[in-house]
Amino acid sequence: MERLRKLRRLTWAEALCLGQAWGLLWSLEIALLVIPFQSVLNFLRRVPSSAIRWPLSAEADAPRLAWLVERAALAGPARGPCLRQTLVLLYMLRRRGQEGHVRIGVAREHGFFTAHAWLDQNGRVLLGQAGFENYTLLYSTSEK
Repeated sequence: MERLRKLRRLTWAEALCLGQAWGLLWSLEIALLVIPFQSVLNFLRRVPSSAIRWPLSAEADAPRLAWLVERAALAGPARGPCLRQTLVLLYMLRRRGQEGHVRIGVAREHGFFTAHAWLDQNGRVLLGQAGFENYTLLYSTSEK
């Protein structure tokens, strides 16, 4: 019931973006099952910005868009994998004419390797902030 109350507090533009993110999470889940990761990433990096004025398109709204992607992932296909969320946010930013950089890092915890993905924009981490500084950068979509 609490989720419904929170959903009702969203503006129509936010609700539209939330639905778009949820659908993209499902589409990406299926795509990653049948298409190599690098091919999916190359496609997402070439997505043209849209001539359509998307809701939440101003750069100041990028953190809110990231928050909506995180919320959509709670009801998505794989409840929260950071890589899928960062790829969806990359797509949504690119469609709005904005840039973002996917970063993938690794760390050793309790004798096991763990991986984490995050997305930053102009040096500010938008998605995957939790503990990203503990990971050694392994892959980045930018030259940094």
